[in-house]
Amino acid sequence: MNFATNHIKVKSNWFEKEGLFSNIEHDGLLLYLNLYRYHIANQEQYTFATSLKQLRKGTGFTKIETLNLFKRLIKYKVISCSVTRWDRHNENDFMIVSALDIPQTERIEKNGKMVDKPLSDDDLYISVDMRLMQHYLSLGFDGREIGLCCLVQKLSHNTEGKAWMTINSMAEILGLSNDKVNKMIHQLNRNYLMYSDLRKNGHIVIEGKKKVNYRYEHRICHNINHMKAFNTDWIKAAIDKNIAKWDKKNAKNRIVDVSNEDDFVLDDLWDGKEDSSEVDDKELPNVWDWDDNSDPCLNV
Repeated sequence: MNFATNHIKVKSNWFEKEGLFSNIEHDGLLLYLNLYRYHIANQEQYTFATSLKQLRKGTGFTKIETLNLFKRLIKYKVISCSVTRWDRHNENDFMIVSALDIPQTERIEKNGKMVDKPLSDDDLYISVDMRLMQHYLSLGFDGREIGLCCLVQKLSHNTEGKAWMTINSMAEILGLSNDKVNKMIHQLNRNYLMYSDLRKNGHIVIEGKKKVNYRYEHRICHNINHMKAFNTDWIKAAIDKNIAKWDKKNAKNRIVDVSNEDDFVLDDLWDGKEDSSEVDDKELPNVWDWDDNSDPCLNV
């Protein structure tokens, strides 16, 4: 069953340290997004008609997991629900659910386009492409990869359209280990949904020796209509180069401990040799500047 709407808005502050995401976690996010398969159109607020059984089938959670996650969304005021007595509620019973923590916006014209302007800093938002999220799920990803996508998208709201946050900080916000975040970055690159470039970032002294400091620059494909543009020959070649390095490392059965990684000499992306084929920044597309009708502030 597909999502009933193409785009939704999620508050950016969900993905800050100790933000809402840290309370509902990645499974709660997945359950919340799954509600949008049952969205009732033409309502003043986001309203859904569904049952716990339908939500369970859409996520793969067990009966008790679905109920506990649903109650957690209610506890943290993400949603409200028509059910008042859970001890008398059957998972097949119909219920009406409303989304509560929705960014408040006003429609304005900007550069010849109609966009949704947040009414306050608390209403700053990420536009989540639900068709892209369905693609994530079809690839076997879950709320963890979706959470990473949302976080990188939030961090990419700048003129260059790139995210620079350390793996340590990403892991802290997402409630995951550094190793898991690193693996997810690999998987998103392998599926051409993200391009992660390892760039020089000054120097660091390790055991008395001065070494080049490296850090990731991430570019995320945030809209399914941009997948073709994101996978042009040159950027695909750059991602393929990353994959070749990772596969070479795996072939040698090298184990990399990233538990204390803080943006220095990441051996899983760097082979110790200078890279003369580094892509020039000016050639990289800024995902926020692609001029089409699927801009993150449009058609939501």
